Amino acid sequence: QETRGWDEDKKITFSQRIKEDAHDYRYFPDPDLPDLFIETEQIEAIRATLPELADTKIARYQSDFSLSPYDASLLAEDKPIYQYFEQAVSLGGKPKAIANLLLNNIFKLLNDSDHSISTMPIPPENLVGLTEQIAQGTINNNIAKQVVVEMFGTGETAPTVIERLGLAQISDDSVIKEAVSKVIEENPDKVAAYLGGRDKLKGFFVGQVMQATRGKANPAVVNQLLDEAFKSLQL
Repeated sequence: QETRGWDEDKKITFSQRIKEDAHDYRYFPDPDLPDLFIETEQIEAIRATLPELADTKIARYQSDFSLSPYDASLLAEDKPIYQYFEQAVSLGGKPKAIANLLLNNIFKLLNDSDHSISTMPIPPENLVGLTEQIAQGTINNNIAKQVVVEMFGTGETAPTVIERLGLAQISDDSVIKEAVSKVIEENPDKVAAYLGGRDKLKGFFVGQVMQATRGKANPAVVNQLLDEAFKSLQL
């Protein structure tokens, strides 16, 4: 016996106006409308045809795919987006990897273009292919940003873009070791500071090696070889 409003931010209803009794609403029967009786079975049959609702989908994305509430809500509240995401996952894509590319890269490209998620030149299977290239170590996450832009612009698959632009990740120890040696040689003051306890300078050296290899060095190998180089300098 009240009028309630809806708070979109809190997802709750709240009281607006209270009526003392039902007749205060001035309801009256309409002689042209017969009484309507809906059987419970009919209600349940209709309920069974309903799609998964947004709140349920958000909860499932969090529990099944370990997505944050924020990321899950961005993916679950728009039908074309969650259809794309779920198709990519059904094709073997790792949910978090697919979600990261969609939220951090694809959405920006869509905002800057006339495309929608349904018309863009990267079908779900091609995005899955990109995540596989990252997982296999063919490219690192930084190079993946460049690859996805090329895929969006050309419609090519990730392996095609990587081969055409020569973006394959460098994991050859000898090549990376040469870059590490050069960076250490060119920055004696920072080397001394790092060895003196300024651990945060490690990021500087990693960045310099990545720059020297045009971003193509395997970050794990870079870190390992830097650790080995610094350890030898301490002996």
